[in-house]
Amino acid sequence: MNSLAVPTSAFRRNAIFRERHLWVGTYNVSQTCTPAAGVDASISTQPTTTITTTAGSSVLSRGNNSNSTVTLSGTTIDSTPPAAANAVFSNVIGAGGTGSATLIVDGGTNTVNVGGSGLDALAITNANSGLSTFTVSAGTTLNILNSVVGNEHDGIDVNASGGGAINLTHEGNGQITLLGGNGIWTKASGSGDTNVSVGAGVSILVNNDDALSAGPPILDDTLPTAGVGNHAGVHTRAIDGNTTVVNAASVHFNLL
Repeated sequence: MNSLAVPTSAFRRNAIFRERHLWVGTYNVSQTCTPAAGVDASISTQPTTTITTTAGSSVLSRGNNSNSTVTLSGTTIDSTPPAAANAVFSNVIGAGGTGSATLIVDGGTNTVNVGGSGLDALAITNANSGLSTFTVSAGTTLNILNSVVGNEHDGIDVNASGGGAINLTHEGNGQITLLGGNGIWTKASGSGDTNVSVGAGVSILVNNDDALSAGPPILDDTLPTAGVGNHAGVHTRAIDGNTTVVNAASVHFNLL
Protein backbone atom coordinates (compact mmCIF):
# COMPACT_ATOMS: atom_id res chain seq x y z
CA MET A 1 0.00 0.00 0.00
CA ASN A 2 1.13 3.59 -0.13
CA SER A 3 1.68 6.74 1.94
CA LEU A 4 2.22 4.95 5.26
CA ALA A 5 3.07 6.89 8.41
CA VAL A 6 4.10 5.80 11.89
CA PRO A 7 2.18 4.25 13.59
CA THR A 8 1.54 1.79 10.82
CA SER A 9 -1.46 -0.41 10.01
CA ALA A 10 -2.62 -3.98 9.57
CA PHE A 11 -3.49 -5.53 6.22
CA ARG A 12 -5.74 -8.38 5.18
CA ARG A 13 -5.72 -9.31 1.54
CA ASN A 14 -6.43 -11.95 -1.06
CA ALA A 15 -7.07 -11.96 -4.79
CA ILE A 16 -10.46 -10.23 -4.51
CA PHE A 17 -10.14 -7.79 -1.63
CA ARG A 18 -7.65 -5.67 0.26
CA GLU A 19 -8.39 -4.26 3.70
CA ARG A 20 -6.32 -1.74 5.60
CA HIS A 21 -6.98 -1.12 9.31
CA LEU A 22 -5.12 1.88 10.70
CA TRP A 23 -3.67 1.45 14.17
CA VAL A 24 -4.54 4.06 16.79
CA GLY A 25 -2.26 7.06 16.54
CA THR A 26 -1.44 10.33 14.79
CA TYR A 27 -0.79 10.44 11.04
CA ASN A 28 0.49 13.35 8.97
CA VAL A 29 0.29 11.93 5.44
CA SER A 30 -2.62 10.61 3.36
CA GLN A 31 -3.86 7.15 4.34
CA THR A 32 -4.93 5.23 1.26
CA CYS A 33 -6.02 1.87 -0.08
CA THR A 34 -5.85 1.70 -3.88
CA PRO A 35 -5.44 -1.91 -5.05
CA ALA A 36 -5.30 -3.23 -8.60
CA ALA A 37 -8.36 -3.30 -10.86
CA GLY A 38 -10.97 -5.84 -9.82
CA VAL A 39 -9.79 -5.97 -6.20
CA ASP A 40 -12.10 -4.54 -3.52
CA ALA A 41 -10.63 -1.71 -1.44
CA SER A 42 -11.32 -1.00 2.24
CA ILE A 43 -9.75 1.27 4.86
CA SER A 44 -10.84 1.85 8.46
CA THR A 45 -9.78 3.89 11.49
CA GLN A 46 -9.99 3.28 15.23
CA PRO A 47 -11.10 5.63 18.05
CA THR A 48 -8.73 8.46 19.09
CA THR A 49 -6.95 8.41 15.73
CA THR A 50 -5.95 11.81 14.29
CA ILE A 51 -5.05 12.41 10.64
CA THR A 52 -3.68 15.82 9.60
CA THR A 53 -2.71 16.35 5.97
CA THR A 54 -1.70 19.23 3.72
CA ALA A 55 -1.95 17.42 0.36
CA GLY A 56 -4.43 15.06 -1.25
CA SER A 57 -7.21 13.25 0.61
CA SER A 58 -6.64 12.46 4.27
CA VAL A 59 -8.37 9.07 3.88
CA LEU A 60 -8.91 7.45 0.48
CA SER A 61 -10.28 4.10 -0.63
CA ARG A 62 -10.45 3.53 -4.38
CA GLY A 63 -11.81 0.51 -6.22
CA ASN A 64 -11.34 0.06 -9.96
CA ASN A 65 -14.42 -1.80 -11.25
CA SER A 66 -14.70 -3.18 -7.71
CA ASN A 67 -16.07 -2.15 -4.32
CA SER A 68 -14.73 0.63 -2.11
CA THR A 69 -15.35 1.12 1.63
CA VAL A 70 -14.21 3.73 4.17
CA THR A 71 -15.08 3.34 7.87
CA LEU A 72 -14.36 6.08 10.43
CA SER A 73 -14.66 5.57 14.17
CA GLY A 74 -13.86 8.25 16.74
CA THR A 75 -11.45 9.97 14.37
CA THR A 76 -10.33 13.57 13.86
CA ILE A 77 -9.44 14.71 10.33
CA ASP A 78 -7.81 18.04 9.45
CA SER A 79 -7.36 18.48 5.69
CA THR A 80 -5.85 21.59 4.06
CA PRO A 81 -4.76 20.58 0.55
CA PRO A 82 -3.30 23.17 -1.85
CA ALA A 83 -5.34 21.67 -4.72
CA ALA A 84 -8.86 20.27 -4.91
CA ALA A 85 -9.31 17.07 -2.87
CA ASN A 86 -11.96 15.48 -0.67
CA ALA A 87 -10.89 15.00 2.94
CA VAL A 88 -12.48 11.53 3.32
CA PHE A 89 -13.17 9.80 0.02
CA SER A 90 -14.67 6.46 -1.05
CA ASN A 91 -14.22 6.24 -4.79
CA VAL A 92 -15.06 3.71 -7.51
CA ILE A 93 -13.58 4.24 -10.96
CA GLY A 94 -13.69 2.31 -14.22
CA ALA A 95 -16.22 1.82 -17.02
CA GLY A 96 -18.96 -0.77 -17.15
CA GLY A 97 -18.43 -2.18 -13.67
CA THR A 98 -20.95 -2.91 -10.93
CA GLY A 99 -18.87 -1.82 -7.94
CA SER A 100 -20.46 -0.30 -4.86
CA ALA A 101 -19.08 2.64 -2.84
CA THR A 102 -19.61 2.89 0.91
CA LEU A 103 -18.67 5.41 3.59
CA ILE A 104 -19.54 4.59 7.21
CA VAL A 105 -19.11 6.74 10.33
CA ASP A 106 -19.66 4.45 13.30
CA GLY A 107 -18.98 5.20 16.94
CA GLY A 108 -17.51 7.96 19.07
CA THR A 109 -17.00 11.60 18.15
CA ASN A 110 -15.71 12.21 14.63
CA THR A 111 -14.53 15.61 13.41
CA VAL A 112 -13.69 16.56 9.83
CA ASN A 113 -12.25 20.03 9.17
CA VAL A 114 -11.53 21.20 5.63
CA GLY A 115 -9.51 24.26 4.58
CA GLY A 116 -7.01 25.27 1.93
CA SER A 117 -8.39 24.38 -1.50
CA GLY A 118 -10.29 21.33 -0.30
CA LEU A 119 -13.51 20.10 -1.89
CA ASP A 120 -15.91 18.09 0.29
CA ALA A 121 -15.45 16.91 3.85
CA LEU A 122 -16.79 13.38 3.25
CA ALA A 123 -17.48 12.19 -0.27
CA ILE A 124 -18.45 9.22 -2.40
CA THR A 125 -17.98 9.21 -6.16
CA ASN A 126 -19.08 6.02 -7.92
CA ALA A 127 -18.55 5.65 -11.67
CA ASN A 128 -19.90 2.07 -11.58
CA SER A 129 -23.56 1.05 -11.47
CA GLY A 130 -23.51 -0.34 -7.93
CA LEU A 131 -25.08 1.18 -4.83
CA SER A 132 -23.58 4.25 -3.14
CA THR A 133 -24.19 4.16 0.61
CA PHE A 134 -23.36 6.76 3.25
CA THR A 135 -24.21 5.93 6.87
CA VAL A 136 -23.80 7.63 10.25
CA SER A 137 -24.93 5.19 12.93
CA ALA A 138 -27.16 6.02 15.88
CA GLY A 139 -25.19 7.35 18.87
CA THR A 140 -22.31 8.54 16.67
CA THR A 141 -21.27 12.20 16.58
CA LEU A 142 -20.06 13.70 13.30
CA ASN A 143 -18.97 17.35 13.28
CA ILE A 144 -18.01 18.92 9.96
CA LEU A 145 -16.47 22.33 9.27
CA ASN A 146 -15.77 23.11 5.62
CA SER A 147 -14.36 26.64 5.62
CA VAL A 148 -13.58 26.80 1.87
CA VAL A 149 -15.63 29.49 0.10
CA GLY A 150 -17.08 29.29 -3.40
CA ASN A 151 -19.17 26.38 -4.69
CA GLU A 152 -19.15 22.58 -4.37
CA HIS A 153 -17.37 22.62 -1.01
CA ASP A 154 -19.94 20.46 0.72
CA GLY A 155 -20.19 18.68 4.03
CA ILE A 156 -21.31 15.29 2.66
CA ASP A 157 -21.34 14.69 -1.09
CA VAL A 158 -22.49 11.51 -2.86
CA ASN A 159 -22.16 11.42 -6.65
CA ALA A 160 -23.45 8.25 -8.33
CA SER A 161 -22.22 9.15 -11.81
CA GLY A 162 -22.45 5.51 -12.97
CA GLY A 163 -26.23 5.41 -12.64
CA GLY A 164 -26.57 3.43 -9.41
CA ALA A 165 -28.86 4.28 -6.51
CA ILE A 166 -27.88 6.40 -3.51
CA ASN A 167 -28.84 5.62 0.10
CA LEU A 168 -27.79 8.19 2.71
CA THR A 169 -28.78 7.74 6.35
CA HIS A 170 -27.59 10.02 9.19
CA GLU A 171 -28.98 8.66 12.46
CA GLY A 172 -26.29 10.27 14.60
CA ASN A 173 -25.81 13.82 15.81
CA GLY A 174 -23.49 16.75 15.31
CA GLN A 175 -22.97 20.06 13.52
CA ILE A 176 -22.33 20.56 9.78
CA THR A 177 -21.06 24.06 8.92
CA LEU A 178 -20.33 25.22 5.36
CA LEU A 179 -19.00 28.43 3.82
CA GLY A 180 -19.25 27.37 0.17
CA GLY A 181 -21.56 24.43 -0.35
CA ASN A 182 -24.44 22.25 0.74
CA GLY A 183 -24.69 20.46 4.04
CA ILE A 184 -25.61 17.23 2.23
CA TRP A 185 -25.59 16.93 -1.58
CA THR A 186 -26.63 13.73 -3.40
CA LYS A 187 -26.39 13.47 -7.19
CA ALA A 188 -27.97 10.52 -8.95
CA SER A 189 -27.67 10.03 -12.70
CA GLY A 190 -29.49 7.99 -15.33
CA SER A 191 -32.33 6.04 -13.74
CA GLY A 192 -30.69 5.96 -10.30
CA ASP A 193 -32.79 6.86 -7.26
CA THR A 194 -31.55 8.95 -4.33
CA ASN A 195 -32.87 8.32 -0.82
CA VAL A 196 -31.84 10.58 2.07
CA SER A 197 -32.82 10.38 5.74
CA VAL A 198 -31.38 12.80 8.32
CA GLY A 199 -32.27 12.63 12.00
CA ALA A 200 -33.15 15.32 14.52
CA GLY A 201 -29.73 15.20 16.17
CA VAL A 202 -28.12 16.95 13.20
CA SER A 203 -27.74 20.75 12.88
CA ILE A 204 -26.69 22.31 9.57
CA LEU A 205 -25.43 25.89 9.14
CA VAL A 206 -25.17 27.07 5.53
CA ASN A 207 -23.10 30.22 5.77
CA ASN A 208 -23.32 32.09 2.47
CA ASP A 209 -22.24 35.48 3.81
CA ASP A 210 -19.05 35.49 1.72
CA ALA A 211 -19.32 37.13 -1.70
CA LEU A 212 -17.74 34.10 -3.38
CA SER A 213 -20.42 31.82 -1.91
CA ALA A 214 -23.48 33.98 -2.52
CA GLY A 215 -25.10 35.53 -5.57
CA PRO A 216 -28.15 34.85 -7.75
CA PRO A 217 -29.03 31.27 -8.72
CA ILE A 218 -28.17 29.93 -12.15
CA LEU A 219 -31.51 29.63 -13.90
CA ASP A 220 -30.64 26.43 -15.76
CA ASP A 221 -31.48 23.80 -13.14
CA THR A 222 -30.05 21.01 -15.31
CA LEU A 223 -26.57 22.13 -14.32
CA PRO A 224 -24.81 20.24 -11.52
CA THR A 225 -25.94 22.88 -9.04
CA ALA A 226 -28.60 25.53 -9.38
CA GLY A 227 -26.12 28.26 -8.57
CA VAL A 228 -23.86 29.34 -5.77
CA GLY A 229 -26.78 31.27 -4.26
CA ASN A 230 -28.76 28.04 -3.98
CA HIS A 231 -26.79 26.12 -1.37
CA ALA A 232 -29.07 24.05 0.82
CA GLY A 233 -29.00 22.14 4.04
CA VAL A 234 -30.04 18.98 2.19
CA HIS A 235 -29.83 19.08 -1.63
CA THR A 236 -30.75 16.09 -3.81
CA ARG A 237 -30.95 15.48 -7.55
CA ALA A 238 -32.34 12.65 -9.66
CA ILE A 239 -32.60 12.68 -13.45
CA ASP A 240 -34.72 9.72 -14.60
CA GLY A 241 -35.01 8.23 -11.12
CA ASN A 242 -36.79 9.27 -7.93
CA THR A 243 -35.58 11.42 -5.06
CA THR A 244 -36.85 10.93 -1.51
CA VAL A 245 -35.89 13.12 1.47
CA VAL A 246 -36.83 12.66 5.11
CA ASN A 247 -35.18 15.49 7.03
CA ALA A 248 -35.54 16.16 10.75
CA ALA A 249 -32.31 18.17 11.00
CA SER A 250 -32.36 21.85 11.93
CA VAL A 251 -31.12 23.99 9.04
CA HIS A 252 -29.96 27.60 9.41
CA PHE A 253 -28.72 30.09 6.82
CA ASN A 254 -26.47 33.14 6.94
CA LEU A 255 -26.92 35.20 3.77
CA LEU A 256 -25.49 38.38 2.29
